[in-house]
Amino acid sequence: MTVAIAIKFQNQIYAPTFQLLNDLVATPLAMDPDSNSLLHRFEGLCLHAHHFGERNKIPVKNNRKLRDIADSIKHIRSKDPQVTLESFGAWEYKNDLFRFISHGIEAKWEPDKTMDAIACLLGHVNELNRKLQANLPDLKMGESGYGFYDWAFAYHLPLVSIATLSHRIRILERTETGNYRSFAPPNLRFVVLAGDLIGSRPEDHFPEIR
Repeated sequence: MTVAIAIKFQNQIYAPTFQLLNDLVATPLAMDPDSNSLLHRFEGLCLHAHHFGERNKIPVKNNRKLRDIADSIKHIRSKDPQVTLESFGAWEYKNDLFRFISHGIEAKWEPDKTMDAIACLLGHVNELNRKLQANLPDLKMGESGYGFYDWAFAYHLPLVSIATLSHRIRILERTETGNYRSFAPPNLRFVVLAGDLIGSRPEDHFPEIR
């Protein structure tokens, strides 16, 4: 593989994916699950990453799941098998407190098959990295640096999601092995804060707990 293709990969695929991963954990945001700027950036990366190997004749494995996602995006999700993408926010629950973990994106195959769409993209990007011998670190999903609060909270930024009519929330608990599993807390407290409050103490703006 030529050095030019490796540089193109780094500029067009690797770096934008790295930045998206950072943005997914940077700030809890209230976003419409099927229409927001983070989701649409992800869609663009799926399309570009899927076709990058073909255009540059890179011998990567046929990633059928990524192909289904890319085809559904490209054909306005009218081509079988139909795949829908939805974003969500995940919070850890512990001792009646909540900690923002990250935003995620789920791919749904009809009727009831789902998978982690971000993991699907990262698997393909990391394989391209190895095939091109670009010597870049494998990309992986991280977690936010937020601590625990009395409320699970998210900020509303119109530039990210103009009309937020709903927001998908996942509450998780950490197991003894360090993994996460779904959890239904006895008291779910969630509040949306104005975007101009980012940088201030969120607890100063929480509703009073009664």
